[in-house]
Amino acid sequence: MFQEMEYVFAVYRERSFTKAAQKMFLSQPALSAMVKKAEKKVGMPLFDRSTSPLTLTPAGEYYIEQAKKIARIQQEAKAYFSQISHIRDVHVRICGAAIYQAYVFPSIVAAFQAQYPEISITWVEERTGLVQKLLTGEADLFPEVNNYISKEVDGVVWKNEELMLVVPVELPINAGLEAYRFTPGEVREGKHRAPDAKKLDMALFRDLKFVLMDEENDTYQRAVTICANAGFVPRLLPTKPSQMLTAYQLASQSGTATFVSDTLVEHADKNYPFYLYKPDDPLAERPQYLYFRRGKDNSAAVGLFREFLLHYQHQKGAI
Repeated sequence: MFQEMEYVFAVYRERSFTKAAQKMFLSQPALSAMVKKAEKKVGMPLFDRSTSPLTLTPAGEYYIEQAKKIARIQQEAKAYFSQISHIRDVHVRICGAAIYQAYVFPSIVAAFQAQYPEISITWVEERTGLVQKLLTGEADLFPEVNNYISKEVDGVVWKNEELMLVVPVELPINAGLEAYRFTPGEVREGKHRAPDAKKLDMALFRDLKFVLMDEENDTYQRAVTICANAGFVPRLLPTKPSQMLTAYQLASQSGTATFVSDTLVEHADKNYPFYLYKPDDPLAERPQYLYFRRGKDNSAAVGLFREFLLHYQHQKGAI
């Protein structure tokens, strides 16, 4: 059937055996023979030869519809193999914090490898020396909230996220704040991003105890500054976890407040007994970047993954 499909489609396009034969540099009898062969295989005529110009029979209309689908598949396959034929290094190395590895990237990597199964992707959990890993070739890209300025590194905004105040539900401060608070489930549904979502003055929480990440972390620096802008210095537990997920879990066990990104809450599937609030401070909003080596040192596989990541987030409406 596939062999004759091209000939049937040519006749359909020209609405004439004569014109189609001329376009294909065939004799008209040879073209007619190929079309009759196709009709024999399907068991019914594809063209109404009593009309001028030729028209399709109902069977012919279905045949052409399927032929168009097959043509699209062939074009996609051709484009795919054209892309991967230029790939030499079929390995992509990512490094970054555990939150990305555990929650953000698994579904993205699975979707990418479904499209490009020959490209392997590995992840190295690392929070420091990320730029150096790019420059030495130990990594091909990393996601990060810090804005690195370097002539050798190319950073693009990937998505935007919000820092939210996390308060255990049993704390009395939550009383009367129903209009401002969100549950983890509501954050996963994106309700905190609604245009009418209310922000809260952080000064209300000055008497709480906090568990925050270590001082070098962007989340710590923003959290302390947000509190300072509200007129107080947060009272901190001596424990300073290096990972946001640890701070999130620790807050539920110690009855303390913390700050986490909505990225973590949106991807974590556990409903901790928390309420979450949007701080009324511009520092609570921050971009996430993707960093790559600048220039032509990146492999074709890295280029494909980069375009996939940006398209993936655009499709989700995240940027």
